[in-house]
Amino acid sequence: METKPLTLLPTTYYYESHKILILDDEEMLAKFIRFALEPKNIVTVVSDGVDGVRCVQQNDYDVIICDMMMPKLPGDMFYAAVERIKPYLCSRFIFMTGYTEDPKIKAFIEKIDGLMLHKPFKTADVLEMMAFVQVRTHLAGLAGMGNDEGRTKADEEVRLRLVPRAQGE
Repeated sequence: METKPLTLLPTTYYYESHKILILDDEEMLAKFIRFALEPKNIVTVVSDGVDGVRCVQQNDYDVIICDMMMPKLPGDMFYAAVERIKPYLCSRFIFMTGYTEDPKIKAFIEKIDGLMLHKPFKTADVLEMMAFVQVRTHLAGLAGMGNDEGRTKADEEVRLRLVPRAQGE
């Protein structure tokens, strides 16, 4: 019997408020995401990684939604800065790009085992990824592990919960 992955429903995002940072130089897309997430969440929008670093220095965020291609400081460099400043926030990143075949972007996402939204995407895609980030962060916290180890353990736990076992296993 073939198994099908279950979809993680983002229902908690309808009931809990989260602090979200959005980095995108495309004003219309940033407004679209902000509109989808407010008023139930506290949303900060910046147009480049330099302003994003300033925000991260002053605040913690539950989710960071980051475009890969931005002026001044692109997504991978912004991630590296956050990794130095507040490494525990690295597991809360969701990257987005319209350059799905760019080898540099692919290599970066694979290297950090990151989450990626491919433009164009739907509101439900954002909410689903945010729910995954929330579960991963929660499980890592329960495990009392550091960023990398906790993230790996949490990802394993989430995958076990999301993928039903085939009959007979």
